[in-house]
Amino acid sequence: MYVQEFKSNEDIAIAYSYWSDGESATQILKQLNESRVYLAWYGAGDYCGCSFVLFSHNGQLYEVNASHCSCYGLEGQWDPEPTCWKSLAQRDYFHAEYYGHQSVNDYLRRLCDENIKTA
Repeated sequence: MYVQEFKSNEDIAIAYSYWSDGESATQILKQLNESRVYLAWYGAGDYCGCSFVLFSHNGQLYEVNASHCSCYGLEGQWDPEPTCWKSLAQRDYFHAEYYGHQSVNDYLRRLCDENIKTA
């Protein structure tokens, strides 16, 4: 599910890529295209933004969290961290200051419920 500013893996790669250091858009896109993307969200707020990407790669679940003020974007913040469904289910998710937060919260809770039941 792609929410708000993200409509594709390409959108994610471009938003997170950094022009000098860190991951390039090509590297990020390759990783995403070789993965199962469960959820990708980039919601704007008042002079800020917040993003969450959840994907599995080679059997491991990963999450990427990023945010920014009005001066910057998500560039340079691509840092996938291993996670699990039980950990995600215990979180107080995203807050009302970001557009699309309720859709993301509802969908992530559903994903967690479905995947914990099948584990």
